Amino acid sequence: MKKHLMMVISLLVFQAACAQSELRDIEDDQPRTLKTQKNQITVVNLWATWCAPCREEMPELSAFAQAQKKAGGTPPVTVIGIAFDRSDNIKKFLHTTPVTYPIWRYDGADSAAFMGTLDNQAAALPYTVVDAPACGFRQPFYGKITRAQLTRAVAAARQACGR
Repeated sequence: MKKHLMMVISLLVFQAACAQSELRDIEDDQPRTLKTQKNQITVVNLWATWCAPCREEMPELSAFAQAQKKAGGTPPVTVIGIAFDRSDNIKKFLHTTPVTYPIWRYDGADSAAFMGTLDNQAAALPYTVVDAPACGFRQPFYGKITRAQLTRAVAAARQACGR
C-alpha cells in the first residue's frame, strides 16, 4: 500500500512538472511538455553547454536519433534534449554542433525538483532517461551516454512493451 501511494505521488509530481510551461523549444520559444504519447519510447537527455561530457555525447545522441527515425520500429522512439542554460548559449552551441532532435530549454525556478521528476535525484548532468510509461519502463543513465547503451535500453523497453 505504501509503495503504491509513493508511486501515485511520484506520478502526480511528474504530471504537475510537465503541465507547467517550464520547458520551451529553443527554436520557437513555445512551451513544451514531456507528456509521452501512449505507445512511445522517449529518450530525454539533460545537458548544459558548460558541461564537457554533455557536449561530447551530443553527436552520438544525434546519430542515434537519426538512426531511430530511419529504422522506425514499434513503439517509436523520440529523443528530446533539455538544456539547463541561457538561450543565447544554447543557440551558439547548436550553431557549431547541430543535432537531429528537438532541443528544449528549462526555464523553471527549481531545476533540482524538475530533474527529480525524471528520477535524477542527484541533479547531475549529463543525465539521460529512457522512458516508456505505457509499459512501466524507465531506465536512467548518469554521465555520458553511448549509442550502444541507448540501443540496449530501447530494446529492453520494447521487450517490456511486448514488442
